[in-house]
Amino acid sequence: MKKTISLLLISFYITVCVNANTTTYVFTSTTWKSKVGTIVTDAKTDGWICNKEATDYNEGRTDAQGALYSRGVGVKTGTTGAGCTSVITFSKVRKVIVNYCQNSSKGKGQINISVGDKTESIIVSRPASSGEGVYNRDAELTFAEESGQVTLSVDCTENGIYINTITIKADNGSPYNPSVAGSVFKLVTDASQLQDGDEVFFGVAKDKINYVMGIWDETFSKNNIAAIKASYDDDRQVVTAGDECSYMVERHGDSIAFLDIYNWYLVASGGNPNRGSNNYLTVWDKYHSENFGDYGLWDVQVSADGKAMVKSYGTSRSNLIQFNPNGSNSRPIFACYAEAQYTPIAIYRRQSDIDITKPMIQCNFVNFGSQLLTEKKVEDSKRLAVQAINLKEDITASLKYGTVFGLDKTLLDRDGDNLTISCSASEMGDYMDSLILKSGETMKAVAVLLHVDRTISIADARGLENLTTCWLNDVTVTKKYNQHIFAKDATGCILLYDAGNMYGQGIKKGDVLTGVSGYVKNYYGNPEVCLNSQFEVTGQTDVMPDIIERLDSADVCRFVRLENQKLTAISLYDLFNYIGEQRYPDNMNYNVEGIVYYYDKPVLCPTLIETTTGITDNMLRHDNENMSVYQVNGQRVAVNNLRKRGVYIYNGKKVVVQ
Repeated sequence: MKKTISLLLISFYITVCVNANTTTYVFTSTTWKSKVGTIVTDAKTDGWICNKEATDYNEGRTDAQGALYSRGVGVKTGTTGAGCTSVITFSKVRKVIVNYCQNSSKGKGQINISVGDKTESIIVSRPASSGEGVYNRDAELTFAEESGQVTLSVDCTENGIYINTITIKADNGSPYNPSVAGSVFKLVTDASQLQDGDEVFFGVAKDKINYVMGIWDETFSKNNIAAIKASYDDDRQVVTAGDECSYMVERHGDSIAFLDIYNWYLVASGGNPNRGSNNYLTVWDKYHSENFGDYGLWDVQVSADGKAMVKSYGTSRSNLIQFNPNGSNSRPIFACYAEAQYTPIAIYRRQSDIDITKPMIQCNFVNFGSQLLTEKKVEDSKRLAVQAINLKEDITASLKYGTVFGLDKTLLDRDGDNLTISCSASEMGDYMDSLILKSGETMKAVAVLLHVDRTISIADARGLENLTTCWLNDVTVTKKYNQHIFAKDATGCILLYDAGNMYGQGIKKGDVLTGVSGYVKNYYGNPEVCLNSQFEVTGQTDVMPDIIERLDSADVCRFVRLENQKLTAISLYDLFNYIGEQRYPDNMNYNVEGIVYYYDKPVLCPTLIETTTGITDNMLRHDNENMSVYQVNGQRVAVNNLRKRGVYIYNGKKVVVQ
């Protein structure tokens, strides 16, 4: 069939800014130069005129939790009164917010803000405890809709006070503030949000994995689609990528088809519905095929936290789109799989243009994610940016239930404000609430989500249903080989399957692992936890095999030792490539250590084979040509290099033949 290509034209959009009446200036020098966003002001049409130069300027840093500290223009006691005046005359100023810090345990005085003839002051006291002063924080001043130029000055009576930003909420703002609405790709949290003609990106529903799905390219692969680098915001609710990564939604009742920019349908074509395991994700000019059925129609289910299950209606056994970080030629890809074994995807929809003439409140939904109940309770907090435009009244904030979640304030500024939401839960479960933001007749409701887990034993994990997500108690590694990490605790043993070797690089036998999580899977009789996040190595311990007399199904994944047996009496499987081309004499007895694995029946995957029969004098001779020489209790001995490599016993001492 001749393939015809028609280009789907993509519109150009301008960046959103819904806070046109709120201007935040970031100070950048001792002369009070500033910028708005990334644009430097010029102190002629905008910015600040220096009234008195400050002492110094500190670029500042962020700590491990992302908190900003020690940033701003420093005003010391010798420069008390340093400050500046805005170039712009602001109309009806309602609020001024100053972001500032001190030194570690010192710094006193006051920050003065004047609007026209009205002056208000922020009293700065010495920090309550050592170390707190360096962290930047906000202080607010409220004005009765004063108009005029804004003047800032700092009176420092001890050590230093650092001014980082000043935010002014008024009826007018900086000329550098963009005032046109546009569109962004925002996270889809319900499949009903997807409508005919929508443009979407296929993203990744996992923190710090910054890819989206590109378009099918035969030069890259015929059976999957390359992942393309993208930029996500901190909450992963907005993504930015090239328009060549977008797909168009075509609704067919309850099912959805997706067309790429060349009008090709995204299809799953993995082959035989009973035996097919090919992970094909490709494109075709029709969504139906005689061989694969409706392979281009998809059942789309989206959870409240944005995880999307996109499953083909076709006959292919591999029909679920997932992200594989180590796919084709070790490159990240999007492909179809028969089970949910790889990273789930998320769908991002191009948001419609905003009408800047209408009142509006915007706020991302709040996802505290999956948290581990390690102490008596889970406690956390998030700071939200509530954006607003064209409101006549301040915004009230409330929670529908308010049992697990709480707010730091219930009244927000009409031009947008920051809001901190906290959570506290002492039991496992899924928690959901709604944050209600309201101003007059304008209302916005956003979801608030939290999933609380606790750690469980390996025995408990082995009893869970297939594909159930869990967190394990601390476990000890008994064997690491490529993607296989065998581990144990006091209750049992399990295989931690590390697809793509993403999380376990560098770990070794005896490592104690904390924070292991993933979903449970029974792999043909072998209990697994397929890893889905990074864990920590928190210790190291000696690991000795358990001595058993025979292999049993109950010992699957266990590190064991069989002693003084013929190898012909043991079912061996060379999972770790230990045996290779080696041959062991049948007339000798051996001690064998390894991991029990299920391969149609319990088999032993050896990590050590040693003879117990002993090596005769004609097997060990002094240095001769073509002999490998080893030390045994300080005495040099040679082993005929035709012998099998391994560990042998000679006069009660081990001889290693390599």
